[in-house]
Amino acid sequence: MYIGIDGCRGGWVAARLEAPSGGPIRPGAALGAAAVPVRLRWELTDDLTTWWAGGEIRARRVLLDMPLGLQRRGRRACDVQAMERLGPVGRRRCFHAPSWRALARWRQLHEQEAPGADTDESDTRGRARRRVIYDQVNACNAEDTGLNLTPPGYALLPRIDEARRFVIGCGLADQVREAHPELMFMALGGGELLPTKHAAEGLAARRRLLLQALPESAAALEAASAGLGAGRLRAKPDDLYDAAVLAVAGLLLDEQPQRAIWLPPRGGTAPRLRDPDGLPVEIVGVLP
Repeated sequence: MYIGIDGCRGGWVAARLEAPSGGPIRPGAALGAAAVPVRLRWELTDDLTTWWAGGEIRARRVLLDMPLGLQRRGRRACDVQAMERLGPVGRRRCFHAPSWRALARWRQLHEQEAPGADTDESDTRGRARRRVIYDQVNACNAEDTGLNLTPPGYALLPRIDEARRFVIGCGLADQVREAHPELMFMALGGGELLPTKHAAEGLAARRRLLLQALPESAAALEAASAGLGAGRLRAKPDDLYDAAVLAVAGLLLDEQPQRAIWLPPRGGTAPRLRDPDGLPVEIVGVLP
């Protein structure tokens, strides 16, 4: 089984690639001869650790679209190199991860919050409190990386924290790897950046590439165009496609290892850079 995980409204969406028989699986006709049919399915969860513990999951690879390994100082080389690969237009689809200390400070400040503290946006004291937290966390990040936390980047801190807690708490530092869906779609598309996923053209291009890779999953991919879930926990079509392409990439890393890339590149016998919690500071991907 190969799993790709992406964030969605209210939680996470996990795409599973598995053979109905439980035997080995191969990529589709566009990537290699299919030995057995491959089943693609998605599931939603609002808590990764609970989902993993209760699902009896035996995955060969898990790729997750969220920063995992964080540096104490400086900008992550993997983020810089991912932006370079995405080009001047695509680089806006990537962001610099926070420093390890900035996330630790954010967690500390939130753990000090009084239980049930009012977080209504209309509450003046609540807004002031959140501003104080942001200023302190941003000061750490600016000192460590030379960058201010953008509003989207700051909003992702709870997700980054949860993803890291999941990987560390479940002992998955060498099984769950950080990956970027846009880089994976570029690889499936021959190195060309796709139109934005927020437009119909971009969604259609992503669905087409996934269908080429997984022809046996045509029905599932068609159903994904309506999204999954409802209310507080819901995945949009682009969330489903992002999770699916990460699962495909995990499969390719095993079936076509010559296409594997790491950002930053691994070289010689130099050890991989790991953060203070032991998580690799790198992004994994595949070549076109």
